[in-house]
Amino acid sequence: MVSDCDHMTLNRARSVFSALNAHGVPFTNAIFNKLETYDEHPYSGRSLAKHCRPLETCSVVDETASAYIEILKEQNKLGNEIAYHGNSQISNDREAFLSGIRNINSLCDLTMTTYIEHGGNPGSHPIEGCKKETLAMEGKNMDSEFYVYDLILENFKQAWCYFDLIDLKKEDNVSLNKRDIFYNKDGMKLMRRARAGDVVNLLRFMKNEDDVCILYTHFGYDGYPTGTLLESWNTPRSVEKNCLFLKRLQKEGFKLQTIQGYLSEQDDKN
Repeated sequence: MVSDCDHMTLNRARSVFSALNAHGVPFTNAIFNKLETYDEHPYSGRSLAKHCRPLETCSVVDETASAYIEILKEQNKLGNEIAYHGNSQISNDREAFLSGIRNINSLCDLTMTTYIEHGGNPGSHPIEGCKKETLAMEGKNMDSEFYVYDLILENFKQAWCYFDLIDLKKEDNVSLNKRDIFYNKDGMKLMRRARAGDVVNLLRFMKNEDDVCILYTHFGYDGYPTGTLLESWNTPRSVEKNCLFLKRLQKEGFKLQTIQGYLSEQDDKN
């Protein structure tokens, strides 16, 4: 299970992480280095700067940074994964992109291996809600200040890009084979994710030990009705419901892992 950090406050991080730890449920948490106030599209209600805001989404350089960094260090020690979600929530040029990687790694005493793009699908989201350094935008354009393709290759072992999301409304026969979920493209290892709320329907596609599913959610997002399975984390009851469901999956034989942990295990097998 992977959570993108959008809208996650320090208190939400504390409560959800603690509950998952208590139930022995591992997770990958994709974080920003910082949140910025510059708004390239001030007259749009759907700009990147308005999507996430300082302190409404915690980071490793804001007023709560000291406490958040200690939480992240502890989670890393427990075997949970810290992934990169970008330097900030707005478009970042290559210098800022690299600076964010180095700062998180340094402050949290770790080396991130997973990159999770943030910032909209240009095929379905307004352009002001799409980060320019994503590979579907300018991230692969060597003539752009937002060219980061080489930095992804140099700093990460795997990445989620191109908004590659399993859509059960459009895909009748979903393959969860590990070779379809983790695949090579553009010289890098990419991955497909699925909305965590689709977990019940996705389970019917899990057919053998070579199948894997990356469930993605937002621990900090409150847009789903309270109690929505694996999408609502805003009340103690919702968190407990999610944890008990995940714990039941473990008891039924499903192995829950971080992205980094799963791929390391696959490497060992090979």
